[in-house]
Amino acid sequence: MFGLIISVIYAAILHFVKGASNISAYLSATNFLFWWYVVTSSILGVILLATTFILSSVAAKAGEAVGEEEAGSKGKTIGALAGLFIGGGFSILMFAIASVRCGALIAGSWMLHNAVNMGGEWDNNNLIWGGILLVVGLLMSTGNKITPGKNQKED
Repeated sequence: MFGLIISVIYAAILHFVKGASNISAYLSATNFLFWWYVVTSSILGVILLATTFILSSVAAKAGEAVGEEEAGSKGKTIGALAGLFIGGGFSILMFAIASVRCGALIAGSWMLHNAVNMGGEWDNNNLIWGGILLVVGLLMSTGNKITPGKNQKED
């Protein structure tokens, strides 16, 4: 959301202050938005990979300790494997959700950028689908902050 706000401000400055045409300001803003999402998604990917490694290691050690306490040396191996699969499975789930969100944001901004050519002709398919993907990515990044009925007063 922050990148989208910066992109809109950037387009406004280009158009109103520097006198750029509508299409030129639009193309510059959507190009900025595309690269914003590429860079932030890359940073998120590195953080998630580190988290995956740490979470899997901790879960394996915890499973090893529980297994050894319950069943001795055989339980130690089984517990470590169970902990590794549980920790790794949770990490893969986190990574998959983040990948879909980041993919939607990147693809949406790329499609919005390619929705107009320098001749000034608009491609409505790219414009509509890019907007939809951008909205889906933004809604996925808000998490559970948008819940129906949460802010309603009870009678």
